[in-house]
Amino acid sequence: MDNLIEIAGDFGRFQYKAILIVGLISALSSACIYATIFIAAEPELICQKITSSSERNIIPKIKNSNFSYDEKCSIWSEVQRNQSSDMECFFDKSLYDTSIITDWNLICEKQFMAGLTQTIHILGSIFGFFGGIFGDRYGRKRAVIIFSFLLTTCLLFSQLFLEEYFNLSFESKYIIFSVSQFLIGLLVNCLYCTAYVLLMELTTDKYTTSISNLNSYIYIIGEIIVLVIYYYTRNWQILNWLIGLFSFIIFLLTLTLRESPTWLISTNQNQKAFEILEEIAKQNGKPKISMTLIETVNLEEKLLGDKNNLKLKNDENFIKNEFYQDFLVLKEIFFPKSTLIKTCLLFYIWLALMLLYYGISLGVTSVDLVDPYLMYLLSAFAEFIGYVICYINDIFGRKKTMFSFFLITTLMYSGIALISENIGENDSSYSWKAITLMILALIGKCVVSGCYHIAYIYTAELYPTNTRNTAVLFLTCFGGLSSLIAPQINILKTVVWNPLPYIIYSISALLGCICLLYLPETHKLSLKQ
Repeated sequence: MDNLIEIAGDFGRFQYKAILIVGLISALSSACIYATIFIAAEPELICQKITSSSERNIIPKIKNSNFSYDEKCSIWSEVQRNQSSDMECFFDKSLYDTSIITDWNLICEKQFMAGLTQTIHILGSIFGFFGGIFGDRYGRKRAVIIFSFLLTTCLLFSQLFLEEYFNLSFESKYIIFSVSQFLIGLLVNCLYCTAYVLLMELTTDKYTTSISNLNSYIYIIGEIIVLVIYYYTRNWQILNWLIGLFSFIIFLLTLTLRESPTWLISTNQNQKAFEILEEIAKQNGKPKISMTLIETVNLEEKLLGDKNNLKLKNDENFIKNEFYQDFLVLKEIFFPKSTLIKTCLLFYIWLALMLLYYGISLGVTSVDLVDPYLMYLLSAFAEFIGYVICYINDIFGRKKTMFSFFLITTLMYSGIALISENIGENDSSYSWKAITLMILALIGKCVVSGCYHIAYIYTAELYPTNTRNTAVLFLTCFGGLSSLIAPQINILKTVVWNPLPYIIYSISALLGCICLLYLPETHKLSLKQ
């Protein structure tokens, strides 16, 4: 099949258009997940003695730093029940104007509910692999269009019902928002995975790495879009509306996509594949494709499939039940004992990576002393650098590079934990502590992003062909379970102990280093067959 794509043009004008559309889908994906940072942003709660309006502008505010967490919540609770006549509490809107925390008072005993919405979003994304199944059965283009339409509908209608016009109770709004977050997470991942597969099938192995990296770079644009919108509006509802509008524009663009010729030929739709290959050749300035060549490729693939089926049917252990066959493939990633140990070590590595990536990304604006908007912007840039420097794994090897990145993460977040414990009231955003915290956090985000990218390559190279796809899918999906607790770990910074999240991240990265010591290097080795 690669021969046909190469003849029609594997990296030309046609692919540029596809990269643009699929790249925008990637940007939408990152916008939806990173929007939750500002949607659930927690402004500082200010409690002070009631003063006249003139005095309020003169008397310094008594902020959170003067109260323990329990004291702050006690004052807030008394004010809400009108049991305090000399105290008042309100949110400091100098950084965040509105969020679900300010609009729905999700603090103190309700504080976990803000982080829970992020967890629900991530939970939905874990089920995104179903998009691949739908795309395999009904076609890449059809799946992309359907998922894009459903995502746009979900984004716009969920936000519509949250408007004050409907006058819904807090409980109703929270349920609608939570359900929509699950669906958004699910649909975004379905859309992203299917569009990514479509993009890869429109080129050859020669350019898949380059195109994949371009797609990752455009992904970061979605993070910047979220920052720009919220920085200038400071309103989470406007942010949601504009992301919905962005999704609608992308839906219109998906209508211009072309189906994967690879999928069409695999489903015996040769005439449609021929028409698309002709269009690819025309746009890329290549000669016309022969229909006879397509039929020859289709015949070769059919004969290869028949040969494999015949081999299975002649096998005395052949079992007709397809589900049982899938179970046998899954079983092979756990047996024998050496494979079981390898799978368990990789399972932890993916748990650690998912926890680190989502925990660090979602908590990037809560680094002490640093302006959250500046930190968010620099974090996006650090992620871009992380994707670029991960190329060094082709020089030093997968294992050594990942080990180094895990070790650097351990050191960076241990340093953050140490400095966070010793922050005083006199420390400002321009102090050496603030600058050091920012540098350590950015280096940590950079290497975690790079390590996350390399892990896909490393995992695939550790398994033979017949179990490779199953192993990668299993480890990434179940490893993603750790990302569900990432938002709650970030809350520990406020409710338990300031350095605690950073200590958890540093220990997780250190254990990842230890696991890598017991795994082999795969660089410059042939893939297992």
